[in-house]
Amino acid sequence: MQMQQSTKTRKRFDREAVTCLLKQEESIDLIIPRSGEGLIRFVVQNSSIPVLKHYKGVCHVYVVEGADIDMAENRFDHRHT
Repeated sequence: MQMQQSTKTRKRFDREAVTCLLKQEESIDLIIPRSGEGLIRFVVQNSSIPVLKHYKGVCHVYVVEGADIDMAENRFDHRHT
């Protein structure tokens, strides 16, 4: 399966499409999976690309220097209480 085909013709990514994506190291610098723990572990085990992983839903946001910090905090403050 070619990567171009899988992204254009599939509305949902299945494991076959994800596996294809994880081998595209010429085009992708970093994978940041967003899903359940099972899929994140699958990505880590099958990727030839560096993976920024978080098994328990811990996410980080990087804000560029000079950005409007109030706007960034408002935009990304989606923590569960």
